Amino acid sequence: MEEIELRFSDMNMYAYFRNSVGELLKDWFPKGHTLIEIAVNEALNNAFLHGNRESAKPLVVMKVSKVDEHNLVIRVKDLGQGFSLRRSRDKRARVKADKIMSESGRGLLIMEQVFDDIYYNEVGNEVTMVKRIGGQGAK
Repeated sequence: MEEIELRFSDMNMYAYFRNSVGELLKDWFPKGHTLIEIAVNEALNNAFLHGNRESAKPLVVMKVSKVDEHNLVIRVKDLGQGFSLRRSRDKRARVKADKIMSESGRGLLIMEQVFDDIYYNEVGNEVTMVKRIGGQGAK
């Protein structure tokens, strides 16, 4: 297994490393990296904009693990109080079609469409996203 862990105190710091993360994903999964990058950016945006909103010293930890040639696991965790997945899903169910292209409010939807499995911790401040590429059960 190959793994990298990065810690960011703000979105500008992540922006500095974004290309490197993209290159890593491209090296590991040449045919599926673009959508993965987009979904990872959404998870990080959620952590910075919503998760760390109350924190005086924001921190987001991202761990990217290539389990094998077909499986990728990405974890994103912030220091926030978390969120209610059920309330978020209820809210998304009420979003009208004309709002789906808006700049915000679609991150979870994108993540769910790109990754095969998504898990949240009980608090709601950590997401684990699993992607199977080219193997059994892949999207």
